[in-house]
Amino acid sequence: MCAGLPSGWIVADRTGSGEYGTGHDVGIAWPPGRSPVVMSVHTTKHDTGAAPDSQLIAKTASLLATTLT
Repeated sequence: MCAGLPSGWIVADRTGSGEYGTGHDVGIAWPPGRSPVVMSVHTTKHDTGAAPDSQLIAKTASLLATTLT
């Protein structure tokens, strides 16, 4: 999630992954001079051996940050 957020944000997050390309990140972000934002992103695929899509999680976090600020 950190990779998808603007510079200057303070972030505390927890990532994870599993079968079927499952990837998730949940956290709280403090934009400069603003109230904190809680974000959660979860992705999964159809193939058991697929790799998690970290770029998709980062892009989603960036879209959320842009929309919420």
